[in-house]
Amino acid sequence: MSGLWAYWYAAISSKSKMEAVSRELRICSFNCRGCKSSLPELQRLCEMHDIVCLQEHWLQPCELNTLSLVHDEFLSWATSAVHTDNNLLTGRPYGGTAILYKWSFAKAINVVHTNQSRMTAVTVQTSVGLILLVNVYMPTDYGSYECYEEYVDLCAEIAVVFTESNATYLLVIGDFNCECNVSSRFYDILCSLFPITF
Repeated sequence: MSGLWAYWYAAISSKSKMEAVSRELRICSFNCRGCKSSLPELQRLCEMHDIVCLQEHWLQPCELNTLSLVHDEFLSWATSAVHTDNNLLTGRPYGGTAILYKWSFAKAINVVHTNQSRMTAVTVQTSVGLILLVNVYMPTDYGSYECYEEYVDLCAEIAVVFTESNATYLLVIGDFNCECNVSSRFYDILCSLFPITF
């Protein structure tokens, strides 16, 4: 099975206008390392969850609409790591983030424009308040100052998006590219900017 599986369940009551009762919102994260080669796994995740956060879908901007075709009960919001300015392809062919969500939650979800290929965000209206859900594909630590700076910048961008939103809660999910221990300098950045709870 390709990709890394990581699940985070948010015990958040969600009450969309199409549902009469509250229930848990089932969320998962999947670094699919190319959604074209991970389609069966992605479809299974859609069967088991309400929201699926993808990292490294490897799609070009003109292909992002195909994510809404993965499952007939899901819509999508995605960003590509490839840029097509002046009809030239630039950027990283490996990367991109997406959030797939059940169409039955569409009235409770609003997309957030971040202009950042390493994160995709939506707000989710729940019975406990508005939640900003940010799906990230964080930079890898190659030991250089540049990757450290990029990691700090992306964390700061997440904080700005949250501050500028009307959301009461922030849920950051995805591939953090760091170990959850004190030996990781990226983990220190996360802990300093966001209160981490597992």
